[in-house]
Amino acid sequence: MNADQFIRKAMLLSKKGETAKALALFREVLIKFPSNKRAQDGIRKLFVNLDHEQMSHPPKAAIDEIIDCHNRNEFMFAIKRSEYLLESFPYSFFLWNLLGVLYKKTGEKRKSSDAYKIALQINPNYAEAHFNFGNSLILEGLIEEAEKAFVKAAELQPKNAKIFFNLAYVNNEKGNTEKSENYLKISLELDENYAEALHLLAQIYRKKGHAKLALSKFEKCIRLKLDYAEAYNNMSNVLWELGRSEEAIEALEKAVGLQPNLFGAASKKAYFIASKNTFGNQNYLKSLVQLNESIKKTNPKQFTDWQKKSPDGCLRVGFVSADFRDHPVGYFLENLLKEINLEKLELMAFSNSEKETELTSRIKPFFQKWHSIFEIRDEEAAELIYHTAPDILIDLSGHTGGNRLPMFFLKPAPIQATWLGYFASTGIETIDFIIGDQFVTPHFASDEFTEKIIRMPRAYCCFSAPDLELEVTESPAVNKRGITFGCLNRADKLSRELIKVWSKILKQVVDSSMYFRGAGYDKPIKDIIINDFEKNGVKRDRLFFAEKTNRKDFLASYNNVDICLDTFPYPGGTSTCEALWMGVPIITKKGANFLSRVGETIANNSGNENFCAKNEEEYISFAVQLTKDIPMLNKLRMERREKTLNSPLFDAKLFASDFEKLLFKMYQTKKEKS
Repeated sequence: MNADQFIRKAMLLSKKGETAKALALFREVLIKFPSNKRAQDGIRKLFVNLDHEQMSHPPKAAIDEIIDCHNRNEFMFAIKRSEYLLESFPYSFFLWNLLGVLYKKTGEKRKSSDAYKIALQINPNYAEAHFNFGNSLILEGLIEEAEKAFVKAAELQPKNAKIFFNLAYVNNEKGNTEKSENYLKISLELDENYAEALHLLAQIYRKKGHAKLALSKFEKCIRLKLDYAEAYNNMSNVLWELGRSEEAIEALEKAVGLQPNLFGAASKKAYFIASKNTFGNQNYLKSLVQLNESIKKTNPKQFTDWQKKSPDGCLRVGFVSADFRDHPVGYFLENLLKEINLEKLELMAFSNSEKETELTSRIKPFFQKWHSIFEIRDEEAAELIYHTAPDILIDLSGHTGGNRLPMFFLKPAPIQATWLGYFASTGIETIDFIIGDQFVTPHFASDEFTEKIIRMPRAYCCFSAPDLELEVTESPAVNKRGITFGCLNRADKLSRELIKVWSKILKQVVDSSMYFRGAGYDKPIKDIIINDFEKNGVKRDRLFFAEKTNRKDFLASYNNVDICLDTFPYPGGTSTCEALWMGVPIITKKGANFLSRVGETIANNSGNENFCAKNEEEYISFAVQLTKDIPMLNKLRMERREKTLNSPLFDAKLFASDFEKLLFKMYQTKKEKS
């Protein structure tokens, strides 16, 4: 029967006095058509005629039986008992609310929502149903409507901490941070030991740059709820930002120990360990074993029977990334895409981000297919990729934010590789290759990776020159007293050991200063940096900090710097290329793994190999020597952009040709082995 037939039959049953059966039919209509006004009016009329007392209070024993079933996770049986009981007690708002809870447990979101609606039609002042209805609306992505439900619940129960927490949650989702914070404070006034409220408040404080305050809330949250895996996971971010890297990794170990399938924490732990050379390669590879185990616990089913759908002599290549936008990955990818031979390579993008920028719109036309996988599960993303049939699938994220490495574990493509977005092995057993070069992946480095190394003949990456009108100006030291050293890398790349080296340079170069600009130089971090310099004999009046704004202003700030000092063991990538494009020399240092060798490959592939030091002593010497001849420093500055643009680091046409050959070599290598 269609909706009209259901409604006519329900009205007929109502006239015969068979109220429960009529109500059941109206409810069937509302489950399929929630906004059907005839069904809604029919239920209202039934309720007016019902004997309220007789039909709103089911026997306590029957309710207890349903609740016992719920507590034993026997949800389907509990649903059947509830539906049967409602035939005799259709006016029980408590029972409708309970049925909504049970439907939610079985994943029937729409039925759950409709049950709460009926409960509220019977009793509009039932706070618990407003609260549950709000939760069901969140699951449907209806945040505004959910907030209205929670506001009504709060009016009815102003002393309920959970309701105010939910109001905080929905406002945080909407980006109303201040409002969310205020609701959390109310929630914690009502229940000072509400761990979830402390957890969300800590995240808000971190977002606002109050790292130490955030940490105190995380710590209290964990004291109250020791097994709170997500809190350990999020607390690790604050510890990392405060320079407490070992504690950050310990927090992630706790998170993974409590929740072994928490891939995000295991992945972040790998990233943190790889970012610090002090932990060693063996420790890093050990963390990757744990990471694979976290994926296996979800029992994924891998693809095995791939089909080649690209024409002979051509390859279909898929790229997976959250960073097809104004982001370092986007900056290195753009000019390659412009120069790639689209007659031999069919490109597909699988984007794991809802953010799109001008760069996104510029690169989209180079992909024959563009798919968003942002809101779909790994299994669904793998299924989509499998049916689009790439010959090679390339991960552009590694263990950075927004990665989809668990999806790669499902092996949706016959050949899988990782490139560009990360600086170490992914450790994912089903990723076949890592793309490097002679500097980042030298011949003796194979034991650093679970993937097989495949090398580009020159640089493993190619930077896209910024599409901005920015002139290279004279070195600041030409017109003012003293040298300005600069660091335009992220704050979390700094360490106490690095600051000791920089302090030696500043003390040797009279009247020199240090200029910082980039992400993460908030007040608590800035204070830590200043204190570390002062401990090494450099006064704070020689240190200058600027906020990171838009890209053009950020790049223009290189005109304030005479010489850039690269961070190590985590060097700059994008920032180093940008410094060279702006004419600024940058002192970097060789390292002991892929990450710490990135500065080396940039220096050698841009004609700046003379600024790549073998050790700390040489690093200091290079920096000091550059300050001895200001006219020469300035002359080389004015020539550096043109020299850099003509180097392999920026030569997109040459790089595209090398990259195409590498893809065919990768395909042939795998084909010969299979």
